[in-house]
Amino acid sequence: RQATALRQIATQVSRPEWRDQIAGAYASLPSAARPEPSLRHALLYGLSQWQEPPAPAAAAVAPLPEAGSDVMPAKGIVILRSGMGSDRRALFIRGGSNASHGHDDQMAIVPYGHGMVLAGEYGYNLAGTSDHVGWGTRAIAHLTAVVNQDLPPPYLYKGKSERLSGPPADLVGLLTVAPAQAVEMRNPGLWRAGAPDIEDYRRLTWLIDVDARQYYFLDVFQIVGGHTHDYTWNAPYDERPDV
Repeated sequence: RQATALRQIATQVSRPEWRDQIAGAYASLPSAARPEPSLRHALLYGLSQWQEPPAPAAAAVAPLPEAGSDVMPAKGIVILRSGMGSDRRALFIRGGSNASHGHDDQMAIVPYGHGMVLAGEYGYNLAGTSDHVGWGTRAIAHLTAVVNQDLPPPYLYKGKSERLSGPPADLVGLLTVAPAQAVEMRNPGLWRAGAPDIEDYRRLTWLIDVDARQYYFLDVFQIVGGHTHDYTWNAPYDERPDV
């Protein structure tokens, strides 16, 4: 997906220095992550997928950012980062309001390590298909806790309309000093339509370094109200018996 996005962006910018940065980021992707242009991708994402960005200048290869955590208040995003080189690890969480093309993934986490996303962020393949208007956009398809088995269909995601609000979460705790970093968000209003008695819904997640290479995540929910709480941890599906 990184290659797809970079191909799209490369055709949309006009500043030469930005084009060089995009070309550098594209060139730094592993060859397996840069599939050959295909008719299918061109039909899905436009003619930007029919060609690769031009080769960057030798000095324009965009390096990976140095380890360091980020807070992006406008979108309610926190990224905890640690480690260096191939031992980089990170934890992403978003508590901001949903907008167009949203999912029920507020306060869901995306853990990263060993050069890959460590748990399955499902997304969806084609708009309008059953995985788009069904499983793919629902909270249960993301790494979060669901209250009262969520809302019955049909709906796409909380926050799509005024009748079904998707308020932003509050950032109530943040620690960005290694070896133990943490972020805590709270948002009981997100579940109030299906659980009127909910009093609290908060998540405290830690990224803890053991040493330069080893680390672990600690994830704690506090939910007060509702009659069922389902905590999901999804992973990519593979039919091979040795996986």
